[in-house]
Amino acid sequence: MQKFSGKVIDTSGNPVANARLSVYQANVISPLPVVYKPNSDNTLGTLSNPFLTGSDGQYAFVVGPGEYEIRATGSSAVLNISKTITDFTPATLTAVVIVTGK
Repeated sequence: MQKFSGKVIDTSGNPVANARLSVYQANVISPLPVVYKPNSDNTLGTLSNPFLTGSDGQYAFVVGPGEYEIRATGSSAVLNISKTITDFTPATLTAVVIVTGK
């Protein structure tokens, strides 16, 4: 699992609260990938895709292995997204359902 975290700021460097973030798997138009919320106790919760940044412009989400694009929209004309990618091993995988095709 990969954890993406970062901050959305405007061109003046101010954090953008409630910026709408959409996560796309690289080279895949639809459907949007399933994203999870990392909880403070190292478990995973559910998170919609798209989702909103916090009041300080911060965001964090967890996805399976792969390449992803993060797109932001908000009240500012130009938004800058910082991101850090780290490995995430949840304490429990009960929130993760693996689906395989035939």
